[in-house]
Amino acid sequence: MQLESKDLGDGVLLIEVYGDLDSAASEAFFKDVSWLLDHGAKHLIVDCGSLELVSSMGLASMMRLHARMKKQGGNVKLAALRGVVLEVIKLMNLHRVVQVYDGVDEARAAIDVERQNQE
Repeated sequence: MQLESKDLGDGVLLIEVYGDLDSAASEAFFKDVSWLLDHGAKHLIVDCGSLELVSSMGLASMMRLHARMKKQGGNVKLAALRGVVLEVIKLMNLHRVVQVYDGVDEARAAIDVERQNQE
């Protein structure tokens, strides 16, 4: 698993995940993303377009991030889910817990709309 991060501004952090988010990578994923979030992001978009596989431990790491962000008044949005990763998310009904979008642009737009509705 590899991660790339990008600050999209306005407290939005984009994480691109490449490869497999399996039991071996899940704790590193959580720690690395948590470290990045410690620098002020309130909203996290996880781009799953290059994610090949996600295990139960990988899903648990995503849910831990979701709980952390929610506690801090933010949220996690999953973008570009496809193939087996999308099937697993739907099978586990996690798309009812974490918001899922077709792409990063749609996830970012949803954050902007949520902000407007709060004002």
